[in-house]
Amino acid sequence: MLTSIFVARLLTPTVFGWWNALQPLLIYGAMLHLGVLNGMNRDVPYFKGRGESEHSEYIRRVSWGVTIITALIAAFLTLGASFFIRDNQIVEWALRFLALVLLFQQWYLYKTMELISAIRFSLLSVQQFAQAILFPLFCISMAWKWGLNGFIMAQAAVNLLVCLLMTKLTNYNLRPIIDWVEARRLSAVGLPIMMAGFLYDTLRALDRWVILSFLGAEQVGYYTLAILALQALTLLPSVVTAQFYPRISKRFGETHSYAALRPLLLTTLKASSAMIIPFGLLTFLSIKPLTYLFLPDYVQGINAAMIVIIGVTVSRPVAGMAATFLNAIGKASWYLRVQAVMIIVQLVLTIGAARLGWGLNGVALGVAATQVINMAILVILVIYLLRVKEPVVMEL
Repeated sequence: MLTSIFVARLLTPTVFGWWNALQPLLIYGAMLHLGVLNGMNRDVPYFKGRGESEHSEYIRRVSWGVTIITALIAAFLTLGASFFIRDNQIVEWALRFLALVLLFQQWYLYKTMELISAIRFSLLSVQQFAQAILFPLFCISMAWKWGLNGFIMAQAAVNLLVCLLMTKLTNYNLRPIIDWVEARRLSAVGLPIMMAGFLYDTLRALDRWVILSFLGAEQVGYYTLAILALQALTLLPSVVTAQFYPRISKRFGETHSYAALRPLLLTTLKASSAMIIPFGLLTFLSIKPLTYLFLPDYVQGINAAMIVIIGVTVSRPVAGMAATFLNAIGKASWYLRVQAVMIIVQLVLTIGAARLGWGLNGVALGVAATQVINMAILVILVIYLLRVKEPVVMEL
């Protein structure tokens, strides 16, 4: 978040607005594995809970093979798309450098899920700290030297360096296994999980596309404050849920009982709330003076950011806990359906606000309202499931 603020100051609102519009491609490009990595993330601890460690290792190596193939596909597709852009050099060159980011981002994603599924959070913390140190050093210096293209190139370089470091530290078998039968099985497990995450990430991108379509690229630039706040406030709960997700999955593999998961769910909610509520309050109180001090060109987006901060701070700890529970117990399809409905809700609210002339603040209100509605529906589903004494094993 801080790095993006410095880069936004180096670039103009219009240029950074184009980056905000293109950034979701990093999310979508990382999904070409069609849920295989999500299946690995769920099944490795699940089968360990069942005492099948050899199967867990086989799953990891099959997933590594899929990662290599899909990373190459994502990079080539993005590079090829850049040659069809002729009237906008900013987008044309940004896509070419994004191809490099996608190549190494897929690797980074695999290493992250590999460590999470193995419950090796001490090593995952090394990966996160390495990313946190290298990211600002590379991104700010290269953005200052080469603008938006330098900022994008820096992200590719950081992902590559961190992955090389973690590959050396983890000492896993690097020989991939190509097993399309197992890959399809993992995809069947992980695709609903991935698609639910995809739809939630789409929720986080729809607002900027609505603004781009109805208000223009410069207004997307002003909306940068809200985008950064949303990214930061949704990241914090995920730090907690990432630690509890494999433990919940493993516990479910051992017990096949919803009731047995209740203590883990309550701990997840408490830890997530303890992180996001103080940070949300601090962000809400400080965003206005800090923007006037460091980003005076972006002051038009302050009120929109404050609206988004309120909505996310209230809803995300609960919604994150509920999503983790549904994914871990094999009910990702339920979460997927909720997110599909939320896409429609947010589109209606944000487009309606834009057409009514409510500007950035109206779009932000639509985003905040969608987050709260999403939380309410997910909580209802969790309460319903926790009242069921035993799950139906066949659904897994």
